[in-house]
Amino acid sequence: MRMIASIRERSATAHDAVISDLSRTGCRVSNIFLRAGNPIWVRFGHLAPIESRVIWARSDIAGIRFEHPLHPAVLDHITNRVAR
Repeated sequence: MRMIASIRERSATAHDAVISDLSRTGCRVSNIFLRAGNPIWVRFGHLAPIESRVIWARSDIAGIRFEHPLHPAVLDHITNRVAR
């Protein structure tokens, strides 16, 4: 499943990115340039931003780990409602 989410780095403007491989613990983002190790905030639709960290980055693709795993109900909401 692919969807769009808003990604914001500290003291920066939010940018849209393509999200794939979403799980309770993180996701892969593309169409955005990030640096490994940087803290970021990921926002799915109108949900509150999720504090996260860039684990790896290569060109315009990066692996993101959420600071706290998503509750299963939140993951379900994102995949079934926000992704539409």
